[in-house]
Amino acid sequence: MAKILAILILPSGFNVAVEAKDGFIERSFQNSREGVSDFLAFAGPFLKSENLKFCAVSTVNESGAVMQWLTESGPQVGFLTYPTYKAYAEEAKSDPMSAATVAKCCVARYIVTR
Repeated sequence: MAKILAILILPSGFNVAVEAKDGFIERSFQNSREGVSDFLAFAGPFLKSENLKFCAVSTVNESGAVMQWLTESGPQVGFLTYPTYKAYAEEAKSDPMSAATVAKCCVARYIVTR
């Protein structure tokens, strides 16, 4: 079964959720080169998985260093629109600041298939 790495891009930085055996592991990073380096150090073991699928949503117009990394590093990423994400979070009564909510929305809205 595919695992999901979800990214929620916010004005203050970006939140990441990586699916593990017992649920999601979540971390927050600054949306800067240093923050992307910190993210890569955290996510390195997960990024080696062949069954990893990426999903992202941005709440801001300028998505910064993390978006640059996504476009330059080549992973295929499913993108949600912010209105779709916001509606899902409200319907599911889920935390809209959680990247795990992004992952669940991506599956529910067929952005990412297992």
